[in-house]
Amino acid sequence: GDLFVEISDTATEGLRLTNANDVMIVGGDATFTSQSHQYSATSETNFTAGEIHFRGDFTQTRQDQYSGAKSFVATGTDVYFDGSSAQEIAWDNSGNGTSRLNDFFVTNAAGVTLDGNLWVDGDLDLSGTFTVAGDTVDNLVTMTIRSTGTLNNTGTMTVTSCVKEQGYTINGTDPCP
Repeated sequence: GDLFVEISDTATEGLRLTNANDVMIVGGDATFTSQSHQYSATSETNFTAGEIHFRGDFTQTRQDQYSGAKSFVATGTDVYFDGSSAQEIAWDNSGNGTSRLNDFFVTNAAGVTLDGNLWVDGDLDLSGTFTVAGDTVDNLVTMTIRSTGTLNNTGTMTVTSCVKEQGYTINGTDPCP
């Protein structure tokens, strides 16, 4: 079924995967959000080990500008997108110090599309089909892989927007304006 996780300013609230043997499979769509006016809401200590498999669409958001921007922070939990039909990843806010992934695996041959900026602190392991979408300059989608991570691509990656390694430049120019 579907999964909806909402966090507040209460520490360690929400779903937690903190043991190396933890495995969770979400067969439907998953939404991670922070409550309105809960600026300190964070899941930074909630996803430190184990693995979570998403088989439907994934949404990371916050309810308003006064809500915490860390509703899904996977610092050690491996995150898999391994559905059997097309999947979409929608990020409201992702970056260094906000919601982000560590090690990220795309195995879905039917396709996974990123809609919203994504920050990856660890490795992106791609054996399925992955699309970084963005059709205009005003709708630029950036996926950043930290310099400590690697891109392992044995699948198909289509970039209609921007993928970069943190701090990466071409002739002194940021490839993702």
